[in-house]
Amino acid sequence: MPIEGIFVSGFVNLLFGKMTSFASSKLPTFEGIDTQLTNWTNMLSQIEAFLIDAEEKQLTDRAVNLWLDDLQDLAYDLDDLVDEFATEALQHKLKAKQPQASSSKVWNLIPNFKPRDVLFNFKMKSKIEEINTRLHNSFEQCSKLNLVKIVGNTPTPTTKTWQRPDSTSLFDEPCIYGREYDQRKIIELLVRGDESSHNNIGVIPIVGMGGIGKTTLAQMVYNDETVQKHFDLKAWTKSDILPALRLSYHDLPSHLKQCFAYCSIIPNDYEFEEEELVLLWMAEGFIQQQRDQQMEDVGGEYFRELLSRSFFQPSRTGESSKFVMHDLINDLAQVVARETCFRLEDILKYPEQCKIIKKARHSSYMRKQYEGMKKFEIFNKAMHLRTFLPFNLPYGVNCHLASNVPFNLLPKLRRLRVLNMSMRK
Repeated sequence: MPIEGIFVSGFVNLLFGKMTSFASSKLPTFEGIDTQLTNWTNMLSQIEAFLIDAEEKQLTDRAVNLWLDDLQDLAYDLDDLVDEFATEALQHKLKAKQPQASSSKVWNLIPNFKPRDVLFNFKMKSKIEEINTRLHNSFEQCSKLNLVKIVGNTPTPTTKTWQRPDSTSLFDEPCIYGREYDQRKIIELLVRGDESSHNNIGVIPIVGMGGIGKTTLAQMVYNDETVQKHFDLKAWTKSDILPALRLSYHDLPSHLKQCFAYCSIIPNDYEFEEEELVLLWMAEGFIQQQRDQQMEDVGGEYFRELLSRSFFQPSRTGESSKFVMHDLINDLAQVVARETCFRLEDILKYPEQCKIIKKARHSSYMRKQYEGMKKFEIFNKAMHLRTFLPFNLPYGVNCHLASNVPFNLLPKLRRLRVLNMSMRK
């Protein structure tokens, strides 16, 4: 099943900025790192030229789709590696300001010899070689996949606009398992709603991660004997909605694609404020620093741009500072985020999605009143996780987290940038 939309280009641009900033900083550097940064930047620049063509072809070409998945994972791993160098360099700078202990005088007898540098360079050498190999392989794949270099955002005459194949009410699956309960509940809502709504038309959205069987479930409901007997008029329609939404996403600047895709971890119907989302984007490094503006102000501009394009909408609860994402927009965000984001509730409900955990970078979950380690065992596989974000129960209910959870889990999540443990007891 083709995945719609990508935000790889947005992340690659952010990575360019980070590597350039590190290269031009006054922090201490390590043997060969300047050359590596230059090589990585040049290689990514060449790969980036193929992304526009890949964005079109991945909708109909499974091989291109897989290449983009690998490239996105590679870009995140490279970003993590640059972070490790930057962190080590900062530690060197801080230690240089501190008085040296007497034991270090022995090493000072050997010019330019620092044991910590030797150990660090040895540890990083294999990681650098792995990144170089993966970058080289990714670039070689471009020609094998017949990708075309495109500079700028103007599509070539050969670029075709992808149209999602129309779905029908018919399905030829011999037997469907695991959807009986959902099917029964939707039918109950349809029948009850029809009896009580009189002339009003009700809508029951079916939302979720791409590929979990939303269309199949709708087909099961549509063809159910109870539905067939109860309703005199029936019609199968909403196949043009997601392609239209995809086009709106496609038109976003790359930095806004990144911010929007991140919103896939927001639960359905969750009310959020502008500042809440901007601070999350800042923590993740999604906001491009402007010379004459505070980062919060730039993030506010990002937010209002997405709001003006109807990716966000004001909440109907009456609080002017609250916003929500429409269910279909939330569904779109989950699709374009690919395998980088997940919500714990979706994984627990659909275990077949567990395969994405290893590559995932951002996650969220809904808090319960009492939570133990068993709920979070799945995070042991998420070694690259950057976001571990809980969303609160309504009405400010206090949540009780077992004391062994943070001690057992957090030391394993070494790349976290967003961690929220508030409202805990």
